[in-house]
Amino acid sequence: MSDLSSVGHYYTRHNQRIDNPIHIKLDRVFVNDNWMSSFPNSYYIVSDPDISDHCPIILNLDSITNNSKRFMFKNYWSKLPAFWNEVLKVFSLPTSGSLIFYHYHKLRELKFILKQRNWNSSNSLREDFHNLSLAQTEVFSKLQQYPLNHTLNTNLKSINSMLCDLKARLLDWATQRSKTKWLKAGEDDLKFLYANINIRHNSNQIRGVLVDGTLYTSQSDVNFVFINHFQRLFNATPPSGSNPPPNWKLSAGCFA
Repeated sequence: MSDLSSVGHYYTRHNQRIDNPIHIKLDRVFVNDNWMSSFPNSYYIVSDPDISDHCPIILNLDSITNNSKRFMFKNYWSKLPAFWNEVLKVFSLPTSGSLIFYHYHKLRELKFILKQRNWNSSNSLREDFHNLSLAQTEVFSKLQQYPLNHTLNTNLKSINSMLCDLKARLLDWATQRSKTKWLKAGEDDLKFLYANINIRHNSNQIRGVLVDGTLYTSQSDVNFVFINHFQRLFNATPPSGSNPPPNWKLSAGCFA
């Protein structure tokens, strides 16, 4: 169990005494690894207590979380001529900027193109394997009546060769996927490691900013608060009667 990240007040309980006041963080929200996997960006808000001794706790699941699947390069793609055609097509186009920007831009463009190809998914392998199996069954059935037919034997050999290649690709993908799953949840120590990573990711995010008694939790409001703070800090008017430093205009221009 771990304490979920929070925004708002730190202390959640007050004993309502003047002679011996006590402020303590008594109320918390504890979650486990399954919760963090399902709601990685969740947090809770500690609001004003009103007339109670305890501050109300409001849970925010952050439903805006993007649950899109992570793009994963499949090793068997390197054996497909269509894959290398796309690589050559993308990297042969001219671009401008630094080499790092060029490489990053081309990789993003290649990923976008690969995600649109029907052969990028392992489902296409299974579909092709199913169709070839049906074709093999049909040819083999005909060979029971015409075992010396040259065309049928040629077709059977070609189908068997393609089935062998597809099985190798499926085996390669199954091995790659099993390694990925093992690294993510195969061992107890690694599961503990990933749980700590989820907890750290959850606690290291800026959920809200408290300014002059007002709590800002939306991303646009938080961005505005930070930008406004640094604009006032670096673009402040110099004191009257004093000479500004030599780089005053440069700093103001950089942070405007």
